[in-house]
Amino acid sequence: MTVELGSGIFEAAQEMTHEVEPKAVYRRFVEQIETSYLAHHRDLGQGTRANVWTDHMEMLNGDVCFKTLHTPESAILGLRSEFHMIQRFRDAGVRVPKPIAYISGQESRQFPDGLMAMEAIPGGTLNAEFIRRKETSQRYTAEELKFLTDDISAQIKLANDAHLHHRDLHSENLMRDAKGNVVMIDFGEAVWTLGEEDDRSIYTVNKMRGPNVEQTRLRRDIGAVGRILKDIQVHGLMPEVKA
Repeated sequence: MTVELGSGIFEAAQEMTHEVEPKAVYRRFVEQIETSYLAHHRDLGQGTRANVWTDHMEMLNGDVCFKTLHTPESAILGLRSEFHMIQRFRDAGVRVPKPIAYISGQESRQFPDGLMAMEAIPGGTLNAEFIRRKETSQRYTAEELKFLTDDISAQIKLANDAHLHHRDLHSENLMRDAKGNVVMIDFGEAVWTLGEEDDRSIYTVNKMRGPNVEQTRLRRDIGAVGRILKDIQVHGLMPEVKA
């Protein structure tokens, strides 16, 4: 079976199901995910590239975030590669969702292009935070803004020092965990380099645009703080300037 589980996940699933044989554990794992998909599939298919949903998974006694590719031809990384890329970022000390499982399309007719399962982060995206603050007229204080931008910068440095580049950091791909710390998500355009490449080669890729291949310039990680500050300014959430 082409089912890959992250560290400690198999043991947790085995304990919850009381199954001994790996194939039986994997089969029940896939069956629970298929059940979840069928319960949510009518709400999916709205994204441009991926279907993402969160559900409680009995085998793991917790909430899990699932991802399938809605338009796999537009993705730089397939889900299996993204699954392993998340683990690379995690090993480098970057805050990311814990990778739980990759299931190939051979294991389920529901997911012909595969499925990835990962830890569900309890907080929301920065974009959702900006909208909520705007609705309640809650500007950031100077201290809050510094904490946020310093945290983003620190996470980027951890990744880049390990030659890992996200290449799509913006307010929808950065979340806050329960403690208010920044968490990177969505690694479909991430890359691990040998450390010898320049920025141009790291952030320029060939992507499918309909039937054609076009050279595309991706977002530089280092520019993420500037993009976030611009979003905060657009939403009118910058700290008040004292007279």
